[in-house]
Amino acid sequence: MPRARILSRGEALELNSTMTSVDYSIPPVRHRIAITATVTKVRRLSPLMQRLTFKASEFVGQEAISCADTYMKIVLPDPTNSDEPVMRSYTVRSHDSVAGTVDIDFALHGQGGVAAPWAERAQVGDTAEFKGIGGGYNPSAQAPWHLLIGDDSALPAIAAAVEQLGEDSGKVVILIADSPEELLGDGDAFSPPEGSEVQVVSHTPAVIEAVRSAYASHEGVPHVFLHGEASMVREVRRVIRSDFAQDLKAMSVSGYWRAGASDERWREMKRDWSRGVEADEAKLAGVSTS
Repeated sequence: MPRARILSRGEALELNSTMTSVDYSIPPVRHRIAITATVTKVRRLSPLMQRLTFKASEFVGQEAISCADTYMKIVLPDPTNSDEPVMRSYTVRSHDSVAGTVDIDFALHGQGGVAAPWAERAQVGDTAEFKGIGGGYNPSAQAPWHLLIGDDSALPAIAAAVEQLGEDSGKVVILIADSPEELLGDGDAFSPPEGSEVQVVSHTPAVIEAVRSAYASHEGVPHVFLHGEASMVREVRRVIRSDFAQDLKAMSVSGYWRAGASDERWREMKRDWSRGVEADEAKLAGVSTS
């Protein structure tokens, strides 16, 4: 099978309309829960990442934690309003179903926001309430190779997916950070197995360059995981769809957050972001949205 090359707009339109669908997707997981868990361990993994281990009897044998991108909704105090807690979604980095523990890695962004300052101050013995479990991605064993792209917010899911794949399948990981040390530390946040190609780049154009290089050097349709800051995600998604005709069912794509916006503000903006993605698809299909 020939390696991928960048397609012209006409070629992309024709290929998207005629190619056989590749489907690596899984049914989404959604469960309501009400679990109060206790922090049993606190560990700084890197300048950007803090790991908290939570323990609860309900985590023993918890089958809903089944995806590489499994997230749980955690209830946190709002520093601006003590009467109204807020919820944030965080990826489960690992789950010990026998011990009844989960590890959650928090991306630290200074003292702004809600979750990062809380996680940075957390101590053994603190408690937190969890309200929901969800997920929708596991790396497909049918894919000839895997392309995983994300920033610090997506690192826990990327790390879980790569570890799930082990050493046998091709894995290209593109991470966004100012430096490898800032994000990964000494490797505690993510220690990829043999056979993984890992790059750390600092901006979206470098991500796109790395994506094009990955397609040029690998064969077949990859399973793509693209999560992180919304503007980056949309721009990279547009390139993957237009230049390589990547099948939608062979992609897991999500804007986790938006630069300059609070989580609440991003939720309000996300509908407009989704409309923008739809406009990208319409343009790819040659359909006017005016």
